[in-house]
Amino acid sequence: MRENASVNGASFASSSTQQRKEANGSSGILNDQRSLAADQRLLQKSMQSTSSQGTAIQMAPWSTGALDGKQTDVDWQTATLEGDTVGVKMKATVLGPDHKQGSAPKSSAQPNLMAGLPTDPNLPNKDKFIRGHLLNDNLGGEGLDYNLFPITANANKQHHDLIEKTVKDWVNRDRMWVQYSVNVMNTSDPYDSGFQCQAQILDPTDLKPKGASVSATIYSKLSHKMNAYNEYDESIDAPTFDSETEARNHSVLLSSAKRLKSLKIEGTNMDVLESLAYLFDQYPSETKQSLLNLKGVGTTTVNVLMDICEDEIPNEISETDLAAFKRLEKSYGDLLAYVTQQFFELESDY
Repeated sequence: MRENASVNGASFASSSTQQRKEANGSSGILNDQRSLAADQRLLQKSMQSTSSQGTAIQMAPWSTGALDGKQTDVDWQTATLEGDTVGVKMKATVLGPDHKQGSAPKSSAQPNLMAGLPTDPNLPNKDKFIRGHLLNDNLGGEGLDYNLFPITANANKQHHDLIEKTVKDWVNRDRMWVQYSVNVMNTSDPYDSGFQCQAQILDPTDLKPKGASVSATIYSKLSHKMNAYNEYDESIDAPTFDSETEARNHSVLLSSAKRLKSLKIEGTNMDVLESLAYLFDQYPSETKQSLLNLKGVGTTTVNVLMDICEDEIPNEISETDLAAFKRLEKSYGDLLAYVTQQFFELESDY
């Protein structure tokens, strides 16, 4: 069972047990016909008056088992917003290839909060909110309320591109040990919040910081597209790694959201996915319809592609997603030429 404590009115979730109770209720979409600006002002006022932030961090290992005598150790801090638990801080003192398996956001998480935010999947990424992981699901982060905070889909992509991808490469590909933190800015107002993130490689012998570091600040503001920056520092000499360690030979657990196989997406296929990601972001309805006009392409295939492009451009792809991609290739041989054509047509229309 999940362990709960209360400090200054805030709920805290201990990560000492493997099982957690999911939030009850279902997420909804705001059906009120008032103007979006009025809805935002009302929600902001309500959130600012009902949120409470915790003052302590609960600690527990977040590991599948020690490797070379070392274990991943992650702490979370939560607060309450609109009656729902939200994650406001994640601190991985040690994060390594032994991390647990993460998961996609549960649709039942934070129902009250998400019901008051624009979440229509047909909206551009800058105009819709998603449940953003503090600890990425491919680094062991669960899709539960204590590890989620609502941010725009655009901010979520910037979070991945500016720091999450680097940390995933260090831990999952290179089998390094790192320290990593994500702090939510302005936790009382999702319409004007963001993430401050830092990560650095640790020496595998004593787990002291030694090696490259990266930091990123991502702003989540509705209808704002480019609100992020990062810094990458390689001035510190990288530590030496022994190829025969348990960590270097460990099979990393990736997110349960994707049954990943060893197919690398690169070259032309990666160009196609990146182009589709741009088109889905800027012209979601038009891009979806243009793909549906292709012979043999249905709603399921297009929705899978939209999911891939919204979350991140993967280095690996699941069997289900691969099948969808191949159905699109089969229907229209030169995908890159087709996507390029769609880009020029849509850009000229606007």
